Amino acid sequence: MGSTTSSTRKGKIPADHISNDNVVATTSAMSKALMNPLILDKIFHNLNVPDLKSCRLVSHAWADHGAALLGNRSYFNVNELVYYNSGSKLCLSTPLINEKLVRRLKFYDGTKLFGQEYQGVEVITNGLRMVESKEIQYVRLKLEKYQACGDSKILQRLLDSAPNLTILDVFASSFPDLERCRNLKSLKFILENHFNDTITVDNTTALLRQVKDSLTEAELGWKTYLRSWLQSQNMSVPIMSKLTSLAIHPFVGYPIPDFFNEIYLPALEKLAFRNLYSATSLPNHLVMWQRHRGVTLAVELSKNCWQDELAESIIQLFPNVRKFEIQIKFPYNWISILDINQMMQPFQMWELDQVDVDVESEGNPALTVAILKNVSLWKDMILYSAGLRSLKFSGDKDVPQIVELMPPFSQQSGDPTVLEILEKLQPILLSEELD
Repeated sequence: MGSTTSSTRKGKIPADHISNDNVVATTSAMSKALMNPLILDKIFHNLNVPDLKSCRLVSHAWADHGAALLGNRSYFNVNELVYYNSGSKLCLSTPLINEKLVRRLKFYDGTKLFGQEYQGVEVITNGLRMVESKEIQYVRLKLEKYQACGDSKILQRLLDSAPNLTILDVFASSFPDLERCRNLKSLKFILENHFNDTITVDNTTALLRQVKDSLTEAELGWKTYLRSWLQSQNMSVPIMSKLTSLAIHPFVGYPIPDFFNEIYLPALEKLAFRNLYSATSLPNHLVMWQRHRGVTLAVELSKNCWQDELAESIIQLFPNVRKFEIQIKFPYNWISILDINQMMQPFQMWELDQVDVDVESEGNPALTVAILKNVSLWKDMILYSAGLRSLKFSGDKDVPQIVELMPPFSQQSGDPTVLEILEKLQPILLSEELD
């Protein structure tokens, strides 16, 4: 009697092999994820510049992807990019440069490259031509030796070398040509020229016309002893359709008629008046403005620039201010508490969401108390105790450290009230008066 037997052999895979396969699969998935540009963006954006530089050493992919972010967050020092050889010929220090890194350039005149007059011009013109970068977006230029004669030439060569420039911050003695800067978003331009009597307001409007379709942020200022340049010959005021932020350093010499209004600045959201030290600077500038209902306001004030009914003029021109930043500078005993009350009382008309107050005074704590009491009377300060969360004090001589006061939160609003701040402030003010 025969019999048939069959058997099935079942093999078992060792557990450590399964574990290794899982590790390999996990590692592979993680590697793919860490090569995903979207994920790398999230990771790299949370790194500081030194860590970002280190991460670029991991792989070629990381080096290339991190270059764009690093180029936007750090300056490329052009002084270290080029050198003069023994034959006085300008050469590149490193021939192979990732173009994504050459977006934000820094020049300064503290090296041998700028040792001879106008040699800096060659560094900029020929040096940038060697790099052949079309990605330059930001230029920072510091030249202390050539402001009288060479800065305009250097600046213009820089601008011509950077058609994709998005940010320009310059202190110049002449007006540059921005015709090629079609992508310029932010412009800070301070003109200092005490001798050129051919400059007029038309130079300013011409400068703005060249960037009227791209500019979103501007800061403008003039430093000159001349008055003849105010005369306009052929003014054509541009409509700055995208400009949302404007900071100006007003003084008697630069008003642009029929420009500061909702027609020519339709998108304006933030307006700042800076460096107001003259008794006529702000009033003479405000007469150029028409009513604008869409701005937040920042103002730097001193006793010298304040006049009667100035606050009323500001409120009439800008009735819908929700955020107000005010910086007040008062030398010792140059202003009384009555002056402060008259100055700040009109601002009660605004319905403010946020208030930032910066006070610089010498030797009279009572002025600080008077300012805080006036702020406490502004509309939303009464209703919501909004805007004051802490109070900081600092001094150059007598109080070298910064003192920050955080009063108990109000039970109703959850924020400290002005009265709570004043109560906690009182011992410090009394001690200063006793000293």
